[in-house]
Amino acid sequence: VVIRPGSGGAFEVTGVELPAPGMSHQILPFGSQGYRIQIDNIMPDASLNDAMIRITTTASASPVIEIPLRVTN
Repeated sequence: VVIRPGSGGAFEVTGVELPAPGMSHQILPFGSQGYRIQIDNIMPDASLNDAMIRITTTASASPVIEIPLRVTN
């Protein structure tokens, strides 16, 4: 996932909430372009369908970014 500042200016990623305990993440600065969030150990489990990855930021326009997971057979 790459998160860019857009017209809102500089911001920080303050947290990442993952829907499964085995998942892990790394928040990596992407130069002046924003942040890259690497998510590992995503298992294709039907229980994760429609679960959300929640990214919290200091950006006033987007303090929480939700990314839905889709699991298909």
